[in-house]
Amino acid sequence: MVDEGEGSVAAQQRRYQAEVEDLLAALRSEEDRAIQQRLALLTAGPTEGIADNETDVPTEVARLRRRLEELAEFRAAVLRSRAWRTIQSVRRIFGRAW
Repeated sequence: MVDEGEGSVAAQQRRYQAEVEDLLAALRSEEDRAIQQRLALLTAGPTEGIADNETDVPTEVARLRRRLEELAEFRAAVLRSRAWRTIQSVRRIFGRAW
């Protein structure tokens, strides 16, 4: 009697495990499809291949590009500043460890 209960529990566990594996496989395939769509949009450019529900991807890329340009301008301004050059000359004299 105990073996019969253990057998049904084991069978139920196998069914659940198979169901979990099927769901994980479906999730992986959906994630792969979504990644491929995003990559296709990024490589197609801002005007080609834009789906209605994916219009935020090009705007996000444009926002990140603007942010990168702002940071590059800030870095260039810091490197040109008199204070930065003074600090770097003092660091050269005393070494980088201070």
